[in-house]
Amino acid sequence: MSVIPLPSPLVYRPVEHWRLRTLTATPGPGLGGRQQFIFRETRVWRGVYQVVYAWGSSATEGAYLAFLDEVRGAANTFSLPVPNGLTLTSLTERTAFLRGLGVSEAEIAAGHLFYDDGTGFSDGTGFALPEAEDPVIAADAPVGARIVQLSGTLGAVLSVGAGFSINAFYYRVSANDGGTVTFNPPLRAAVTAGDPVNVNAPKIRVRFVDDAAAESAHAFASYGAPFYLDVIEAFDR
Repeated sequence: MSVIPLPSPLVYRPVEHWRLRTLTATPGPGLGGRQQFIFRETRVWRGVYQVVYAWGSSATEGAYLAFLDEVRGAANTFSLPVPNGLTLTSLTERTAFLRGLGVSEAEIAAGHLFYDDGTGFSDGTGFALPEAEDPVIAADAPVGARIVQLSGTLGAVLSVGAGFSINAFYYRVSANDGGTVTFNPPLRAAVTAGDPVNVNAPKIRVRFVDDAAAESAHAFASYGAPFYLDVIEAFDR
């Protein structure tokens, strides 16, 4: 099926944390009387988003309604942005990132870069500090792997709880040892060295959880209130 582009300039804002929907089976208590649980890796991402600014003009409202028409219930997919505020969780990590790029202590303290001779502009300012660039996969990993090697300083300081995406499959970090990143869920598809990893602007390909959720995407509590998207991870590629 098709991937339907999100209309702009609407804003898509999560109203809860993305969660891995887990189906844990149990055959009942064993001989010892204890409940037995059986885990199978069947987890999929589930989330709810607000669509902001769909009201306010005929253009934005029309674009949103036309988008829903094209999605065709739960048939087609679309990609949502995933906020990643946990990428760098402290000033210490941000400072470590800059040091790793060779930024001097004086430049970090000043908040900008100097010329090679240590001077700045005539107004006392300098060049902007470098931004964290997205890493890439450093070594091949098969489908189902839970650990990947990420290159670059940002990959080395990616925080626990931060997310990243590869080809619009979304993953969340559970441990990071200098760029050796453990994450959930396991890789949905194999990765190859050099594949791009979206950390600064991850996204996830989704579909409505069912036709009822697609119908609800048209509904609102009061005039001008936000619409909601109840979505689940899509595996179509």
